[in-house]
Amino acid sequence: MGLGPLMAAHQARFNRYLAARDIVDTDRSRVWCFVGDGEMDEPESVAAVAMAGREAPSDLAFVVNGSAYDPVIGSVWPPGVQTGS
Repeated sequence: MGLGPLMAAHQARFNRYLAARDIVDTDRSRVWCFVGDGEMDEPESVAAVAMAGREAPSDLAFVVNGSAYDPVIGSVWPPGVQTGS
């Protein structure tokens, strides 16, 4: 459904809210979001990454498992997308 990235982006945002008001010290906290390449096809996931890109939280990390690989032509990721190979 693509809701994991959206929840992770809002959790990172909420952590900044807590830190700004001295409610909780979130300096050492980090939000990780593990998603598959199929989930990144969902519009909600793209919106979450776009929102996180605009706000640039330093405590948010997206890890995408890119299983979209064709052995004949190589990677099927769009040009400019960096893969971990």
